[in-house]
Amino acid sequence: MSRILTILKKVVSLFIKYDRYDVGFSYESSSSFADTLMRHFYARLHQKERFEIRKLVVRQYRGSPILFHLRRAIRKLKLGKIPIRIVFIAQEPRIWRVMDSLYRACKSDSLFKVYVVNSEYFWQFKEDCSTFLKQNNIEYLDGLDKDFRFDLLNPDIIVLGSPYDEYRPEQHSTANLLRFAELIYIPYGIDFSDGTRHLDIVIFGDVLQKNAWRIFTRSKKSVGNYIKHGGISSKRVVSLGLPVLDQYYSSTSSGVLPEAVQLASAGKFKIIYSPHHSLTGWSTFLLHSENIRQLVQENQDCYLVCRPHPGLMEKLKNENLMSQDAFRSMFVDDRCYLYEGDDYYGLFRWSDMLISDASSFLGEYAPSQNPIIYLHRDDGWELDESIRDDFFNSCYVARSKDEVTTFFEQLKNGVDPKKSERKRYQENISEGIFTGGAGQRIANYLREKLA
Repeated sequence: MSRILTILKKVVSLFIKYDRYDVGFSYESSSSFADTLMRHFYARLHQKERFEIRKLVVRQYRGSPILFHLRRAIRKLKLGKIPIRIVFIAQEPRIWRVMDSLYRACKSDSLFKVYVVNSEYFWQFKEDCSTFLKQNNIEYLDGLDKDFRFDLLNPDIIVLGSPYDEYRPEQHSTANLLRFAELIYIPYGIDFSDGTRHLDIVIFGDVLQKNAWRIFTRSKKSVGNYIKHGGISSKRVVSLGLPVLDQYYSSTSSGVLPEAVQLASAGKFKIIYSPHHSLTGWSTFLLHSENIRQLVQENQDCYLVCRPHPGLMEKLKNENLMSQDAFRSMFVDDRCYLYEGDDYYGLFRWSDMLISDASSFLGEYAPSQNPIIYLHRDDGWELDESIRDDFFNSCYVARSKDEVTTFFEQLKNGVDPKKSERKRYQENISEGIFTGGAGQRIANYLREKLA
């Protein structure tokens, strides 16, 4: 044993003696002996064969935590206090907003060295984040450049806000990113499922979730779903709330709508209508949209903004049920507007009520403390047990046209019997749902674990 310790001491002393590690405040190749050697073992740059996820889990992922901490220990011996090097993968604006408050918390802390890497999102059409990042003065590196190299950043952790490997470039897949750092997954909305095996796996047990170093989820209830459906250790799932909810508290602006809409809706009862895209699952668009549109038409003191799920129009077109032009024409009126932007929290601040199918909006809308009509269908997908009671008890659950009409007129007239008890149930949906600060809590956690 003493011989082994002696050898280890000599190896460490060699690292310290010859290491010229660059803390990494610029994106450049390092001549560090430690980095070169650790990349050889940790990042496996010399492995030429294509990664296959099962082999990766067995051969690489299980060994990486030891090398991960060893690499940081060596750097600490050389430099003392070193930055936590964190990379955010920015696929498109909606996904960026999921990570924005964590990015800002890390950016403002000198213990973090922050990089943003532009990527793409393939769903219906290609979309990247470069324009959004430029507009918001966020410095980024072009991860779509064929010559881009993650290893030159020497990252400790890489943050992803989407679980879907099939919707991002192969070089940004779970298997490839694991070559360079530990992964963090932050759900892009309130993480719940329909209680069936298909969505349970997609939401709680897909490749990224199974291989993430940490998953930051909404509540202790949802921790159980990752354990149950993904077989993920409870140590790797942390309930600190969702940074996506911080958007509500980061601004007081409701100026996402055109000025003409702002003026036309002033003084009226303002409604958001949000139909889902899963026509055989949670969506009630084909059942209730015409009635909701008619109710607004009949009530001159109401204004409606429809913010559909981004996949709904394409789904209706592909199923030969409605063209995109026909869909858009439903929401063109003096007191109606179709919003297709990504800053829906601005809509939340503008509105007085939400009418929605089962979706993340039923939880994300909670900070407004305004009433919600939940359009439930008994012949569609269910809600999993971690969220069902909280949605059913905090929302007005409408299953029929008559119930939609009754709740609509009641709430428009200021009769809101659930108001006094709504908050009690919504507090269960996510940690800090009425205070925000999830991004900062996660940054504090990373500081504690890695600094």
